[in-house]
Amino acid sequence: MAETENPAVIQDLYSLLGEDWVRKGCFDHYLYISAADKPVLDALFDLGFGKERVDALTDFNTLEIPPVEEPAGINIRKAGQGDNAHLGSLSNVIFRALEKAPYWHPTLPEDWDELYEGWAELADDKEWTVWLALEGNEALGTVGFCPEEESDAQMLASPRTMYLSVAATKPQARGRGISTVLTWRGLEEARKEGFEICYTNWISPNRLASRFWPRFGFKDAAYRVAKRISPMIAWARDQ
Repeated sequence: MAETENPAVIQDLYSLLGEDWVRKGCFDHYLYISAADKPVLDALFDLGFGKERVDALTDFNTLEIPPVEEPAGINIRKAGQGDNAHLGSLSNVIFRALEKAPYWHPTLPEDWDELYEGWAELADDKEWTVWLALEGNEALGTVGFCPEEESDAQMLASPRTMYLSVAATKPQARGRGISTVLTWRGLEEARKEGFEICYTNWISPNRLASRFWPRFGFKDAAYRVAKRISPMIAWARDQ
């Protein structure tokens, strides 16, 4: 939005668009807004929107990567063929965290197998570099990296951008520095390969993620804001 534009225009436009969505039975509304557009965000917050997802970037040109040591008894290495079950065993960590307070977001049981398969397949995907933490034969944590291509749907990707995802550590293994080592190892290798920016995102009510990722230089770049309307509005007013 232009600096001279009144943010109230966004409110009026959403009121028109949102009315159409509601009449069509769409009760969950999402908008993707630059973190720099604070007047727009404030205008949407006044309409009842809330920040739900943070998209963030870290700049390899200014990022200081410290030396890190593997936690005692933990083997840190890249995942590869044969690690499918290891990665699949970590596929439930994030959705189990998000189903708890303060987000209470359910993942339906019928989706669990698909999530398992998606994570397991990364062991064979040549586009992905996945770092794995093992204690004996048990996978305790992982962080994955994949080159991010520019596209009309990805506003934050620029040439030489790396995407960080599938980052999870089992609850019983937290506090041992596993995720920290996995992340720094991956960031260090990405920079050596000539990448200039790393992009990631997290659900803002996920307190662990919101407090963890800024430690690696990630700065807010954009937000997904959300508003959920009670479906009762479909029958509780004059049509």
